Amino acid sequence: MVTIEEPGSGWGSLTPELVRKVASKLHANECAASLKLISSQTAAALRDFHTITLGQPRDNSKPIPEEPWPGPAFVAHWGRPEPWRALTLPQRERLLCLAASSGHVPSLEAALVHSGCCLKPQVLTSAAAAGNLAGCERLLAEGCSFSPDAITAAAATAHLPTLQLLLEAAGNELRPPALAAAAKTACCHGYLPVLTWLQQAYGYCYAATWNAEAAASAGQVALLEHMLGAVAQYAEEELVGEGEGGEDEGADQGEREPRWQLLVAVARGCPLAVLQQHYGRLWAWRGMYGRAGAPAEAAATPCDAAAGAATTAATTAADSAACSGPLVPREFAGEDDARDELLVKLLTAVASSPTPCWRAKLDWLLDSCWGAAVAEQVANGDRGGLWGIWESAAERPDFLERLQRLQAAGVPVDDSAVEAAAGNGRADALTYLREECGLEMDVGEVFTRDPGVMLSCSSDVRMLELLRERGAVFTAAHVRRAAERQWPAGSLVWLAEAAVDGGKEGLASVEREQQDWSAAFARAARSGEGLPLLRALRARGAVVDLGAVAAGGGEDAMEWALAELLAGEEAEHKPGDGGGGGGSAQQTPKHIIDSGADLARAAFTHGNVATLRWLAAHLRPWGMERAVPLVGQQGMDAAAAAAAAAPQQQRPSAAGCPGWLPPLEGLCASVRPRTFHQLQLWGQLRTQPQFRPLDALESSARVAAAAAGGDSAAKVEEGGGIWAEVMQQLNKVARDADGPPVLEWLLLPHQAQWVERQM
Repeated sequence: MVTIEEPGSGWGSLTPELVRKVASKLHANECAASLKLISSQTAAALRDFHTITLGQPRDNSKPIPEEPWPGPAFVAHWGRPEPWRALTLPQRERLLCLAASSGHVPSLEAALVHSGCCLKPQVLTSAAAAGNLAGCERLLAEGCSFSPDAITAAAATAHLPTLQLLLEAAGNELRPPALAAAAKTACCHGYLPVLTWLQQAYGYCYAATWNAEAAASAGQVALLEHMLGAVAQYAEEELVGEGEGGEDEGADQGEREPRWQLLVAVARGCPLAVLQQHYGRLWAWRGMYGRAGAPAEAAATPCDAAAGAATTAATTAADSAACSGPLVPREFAGEDDARDELLVKLLTAVASSPTPCWRAKLDWLLDSCWGAAVAEQVANGDRGGLWGIWESAAERPDFLERLQRLQAAGVPVDDSAVEAAAGNGRADALTYLREECGLEMDVGEVFTRDPGVMLSCSSDVRMLELLRERGAVFTAAHVRRAAERQWPAGSLVWLAEAAVDGGKEGLASVEREQQDWSAAFARAARSGEGLPLLRALRARGAVVDLGAVAAGGGEDAMEWALAELLAGEEAEHKPGDGGGGGGSAQQTPKHIIDSGADLARAAFTHGNVATLRWLAAHLRPWGMERAVPLVGQQGMDAAAAAAAAAPQQQRPSAAGCPGWLPPLEGLCASVRPRTFHQLQLWGQLRTQPQFRPLDALESSARVAAAAAGGDSAAKVEEGGGIWAEVMQQLNKVARDADGPPVLEWLLLPHQAQWVERQM
């Protein structure tokens, strides 16, 4: 790289202010990874650019790689094992997914080598979500586990080559439901060309009610208009017939339901003009207007779109009952539970609508469509039994305004509104309910009496602080419930620090409190939370659950957890009691080594390859007569000697499978395309030398042969034999299944090909 150190002409003559101005026009990644490297003067001017962002902030959706992707910088940093040691399993999986979706082949290769993760379905789904055809091909070649989510992700990008690749990879058994999922996703994004291609390439008919509902809920108006003409259930001639009332209405129940479901979707996702345009034809059903002898022409007149809806609203259910004449609008008259439930669904859909015109839709629905009397009945729950409206509305950031509009319309504001505000972190709404409505839960009483309230409480720290100000007393039990709900680490750390100790009347005993702290630790560790949270929980008295750390943690987390356990052992054996060590090497206690099988089993179940590697280097996953020193002291020689001394009952079966691994027969019977990574890992544990210390069948003769250099050839032969046995067992399971044998129910063609390549 050419560097420019000398001021004068060109870049080197720019002042630091001008350099920063240039940098402001670039992506921060380009400044940190490239621009700063031009010269030391440039690096000094851009000292604030010290972070390279790989993905957008984490949420519940798929990881989204940053654009532009800093490929060379990623490979330089993550293309070696050391940085991965500090990451937990979810962090490493997320990084692998980001690399898969980056479109940068060297980044994906580096992550595949060093991540210490199995190829779970999310990896392929991430590549598909980015339309990364090359990444998908590479992952399929590795036998990556497969989920229909990958196909829907490809459909969401409208990248037809990737979509075609994955549909072909889905096989004959999985493809039909995958086609339906892809079509529904295309409807949500308004991709009519994708729908057309699915129909032309695979003969899939996308004209279905559920696809129209998906388009309407997502506000895809153009596609909705197309669907209204293509789906038979929405055809004009089906809408209003020559109803005679009574028995004819019952016959129409099945016909009106698809239209009503679509109407709710339109109310939720489409603008007011679209709702007005289609309300009349989707709302109407046979017999809703006419009495016996009423002319069909007159009965159909009010169904003329929005004008008809406004006309029918003039007569309420109460008016209809007292009215007489040849033509009586009767859409609100009499008992009709399905109709009244629809009114509630419409009100809830509009109240929680993401469209900017939700206010206008609410006013139009209440005033122009229903009228004052019916609107009041729906709002106060007399018609349809109003429920769930506050929970739905609270999902929107402007919940306070929606609450006020609904309250003005007559919807009762009760404790459910308070719970919805607290559960979604709407502090402004909570303040309004307290100060303006006189509504407030007895925070101190509720939180003290029932820690389960955390299951519906927001994890927003500002909300937690507000609740504490109002009397909430957080305890270890609340932390446990929050951990079970998998709150963000920052919120859990705050909660752990804010929790009070036991001793207050009505709180858990000291013993129960420690159980709660320990349960919170185990759940957090198993979920892959980082060391800051684990340390905070440990500081409050949690017992270290090494198995939970093995399931969701990383190498640094395992070493910290083991050190905590060793420190606890030392504290229990003070000098002079015979428990202190006189040796120079720190020894792993026997009871920890005896639990090695559980540790390995937990790591295997969660697909934590990095933990398995760590265990192979540090612990034996079966009972041994004496402790094994940590790596860096006597290492593998001691492990081999201890293996020979292992109790006979802890040895694996004659088939060579360690006792902590599931038997091949059961694994093959339960494997599916989305869980193929477990079978991959099972085989790798049986065939790859790095995992040999985990093999309880290792005999002293085998160790001697390996030391003599004869293990490599035997290894190749054994590996091929194991994979041949795997394929044989899979075929047996397919033959023994009910119906004709179909191997694709167990694994897809690309996965079967991967197994065959290992033989």
